Amino acid sequence: TNAQQRGLDRTLFARMIEKHGDGVASLLSIQYRMNATIMGWSSSSFYNGRLEAAEAVAERTLCLQEQPSLNLVGETLEAMS
Repeated sequence: TNAQQRGLDRTLFARMIEKHGDGVASLLSIQYRMNATIMGWSSSSFYNGRLEAAEAVAERTLCLQEQPSLNLVGETLEAMS
């Protein structure tokens, strides 16, 4: 495709490693966006369990207000028929 011909099928990070070698790359050790539970999958899948959540976000969760739930499945099915 046109994008591939222009080199847009490779990430900037991949191109940097090709040009400068593996010495310019390093894996994160601490991440600051996801709590520890959510981040656990990427840590085990890509970082051999070495990625940790920053203390400020490790236990953070969303605070959702409880509201009486509607029968969304039923309403959705009725809308589709």
